[in-house]
Amino acid sequence: MSTNRKKYRVRCIKCGGSFQDIETLCPMCGGLCLIEYEKIEIPTNKKRSIWRYIDGLPIRNEPIISLEEGFTPLISARKINKKLGLKNLYIKDETRNPMGAFIDRGMSVEITKFKEKYKHFVCPTLGDTGASISAYCARAGIKSTIYVPEKTNIGKLYQMLLCGAHVNIVRSFEAALYFAETHRKEARVFSEASPYYMEGIKTIAYEIAEQLKWISPDYIIVPMGTGALITAIYKGFRELLDAEKIDTIPRLVGVQIEGADAISRAFKNEEEDNKLVSTTFAIDLHIERPIWRDPALLAIKKTHGLAISIENSLIPEFIKLLAETEGIIAEPAAIVSIIALSYLIRDGSILPSEKVVSVITGSGLKTIDILMSMIPLEKFSKKIIGSTPKAEIKRLGETKIRILQILSKEPMHGYKIKKMLKNIFGIDISFPTIYQHLQDLLEYGLVSRITKQKKKRTQYYYI
Repeated sequence: MSTNRKKYRVRCIKCGGSFQDIETLCPMCGGLCLIEYEKIEIPTNKKRSIWRYIDGLPIRNEPIISLEEGFTPLISARKINKKLGLKNLYIKDETRNPMGAFIDRGMSVEITKFKEKYKHFVCPTLGDTGASISAYCARAGIKSTIYVPEKTNIGKLYQMLLCGAHVNIVRSFEAALYFAETHRKEARVFSEASPYYMEGIKTIAYEIAEQLKWISPDYIIVPMGTGALITAIYKGFRELLDAEKIDTIPRLVGVQIEGADAISRAFKNEEEDNKLVSTTFAIDLHIERPIWRDPALLAIKKTHGLAISIENSLIPEFIKLLAETEGIIAEPAAIVSIIALSYLIRDGSILPSEKVVSVITGSGLKTIDILMSMIPLEKFSKKIIGSTPKAEIKRLGETKIRILQILSKEPMHGYKIKKMLKNIFGIDISFPTIYQHLQDLLEYGLVSRITKQKKKRTQYYYI
């Protein structure tokens, strides 16, 4: 590990104020801040993680908290190239991070920087950020409290719970923000406004450049929620240019979902839509007020890039396409960069010969509920239990799926199944209906039944 740590300052991008060390927003004007280094150099060491670039990170003598995040592969996407009409598409596969998302990079730097000062981190989240912070807090041996809205993907909730986080489910992301703030006096309330978090995710730029032998691609396509990722990637490439490691900065393309696209609308000078789309597969992009909107717009404009919005309905089709062609299972918020690419090829914005990097920001294995909705359940069930008379299933509805999820944990009797359905999933149905569902599942061969005799005979169902 290098001991030649670079001197840095924290500078407000709104008022220009410069500070030795601040934790989040500018104390003078409340503006967003970024780290600036006295001298930009991009040395590397032998580590295969973000800490390969430790001399370009704002860490002095703090013990590093790492799960070997970063140094993810840059894959030449030969098969999907043909499908989309490209010759030089590369995929930066961030699904390979410890918790399955690019956010792990930023969280490693964030927890490393503040774990000595704070023994409790609180995080309002739509999913991935909470999963990541819970893992890194567990690694550091400190407490985490997470607030999530009701629609959070169940796979991400399990990640948080398994890592020992105290998880609170609230009605909306705005409520999550409110409740997180109530911990401000006794804990560090994490925000993507943290300049130290931004330093972790900028390493995506360093890696792409190094993996392409310090020759920039023509385009980099990035999903946008808060706008933090595209801002950080621009910062990383700008530092590489200042250090004379590259000759040009790639054109940056930011992608949002129609109806949750404040940054894209601002780029096109369209009126802001005050009504968010009511439902979207890409929950993590469902941001009403992106805090990095203006810096993201600046990054796009400075690189002569683009901001576009894609149709939510295309997400399942393209998740399937990427999985079938390249074996990469992307989460809905990640696949938007591939969908955008199909738009840009079709309208001639990107030429077939140009070198393009698409950032796949997170793993679809974290969103198993979305994947389940994409495959017809009768087809899925037949593949698993075979084509027997018991396998002739017309359809499994939501209630049967929830019963199977409940029974996957432990055998249960009908009364407890009814209680769990109501408490966990809000499904309140009568006992006769419960037993009809269970009888159907027995006939399908998806559950079994055993009778236990204690004070009275009780039937338990199990998988």
